[in-house]
Amino acid sequence: KRAPGEAIGGELTAQERFNIALADELRNHANEIDSRLEWQAAKCLVEGKFTVTGEDVPETEIDYGRDAALSFTADDWADPTADVQGAIEEASGLILDLIGSGATDVVMDSKAFALFRKNNDVKELLDLRNGGLDDLNLAPEVGARSFYKGLYGSLRLWVYNDQYVDENDVS
Repeated sequence: KRAPGEAIGGELTAQERFNIALADELRNHANEIDSRLEWQAAKCLVEGKFTVTGEDVPETEIDYGRDAALSFTADDWADPTADVQGAIEEASGLILDLIGSGATDVVMDSKAFALFRKNNDVKELLDLRNGGLDDLNLAPEVGARSFYKGLYGSLRLWVYNDQYVDENDVS
């Protein structure tokens, strides 16, 4: 079979084609490992734990001991008058109370970020000169799974978009 970009009729030897196929397979394998590591990191952020299972691997829960109260959702952010700033400040205070250190980053998906930037209070801050959001990147990001959007006060805002397909073909 002709390789992508190869002239019709082929220019490569069987060994060269084999090497290309092997490199592609190794790249795919490395991507799968990276995806699993990202999945584990995402599970840690969202749930504070994850379960490892597999062939010849006993099912094991890896629990990082993160307090379940540190999970927040943007469920009520669809209302443009929702107190987004208050919710973020409340979450930051809870983090400080529970672990003794303040929050430095806010990670959300693109849906939550869209609600965040449409919020009336956030828009008002965006309109103020030197309101702390001068470097906030509101432009859509294409092709990236995670990206830095800017500062909200002293908090770094991150948008993380990735998905995986589980063993039941659910993404």
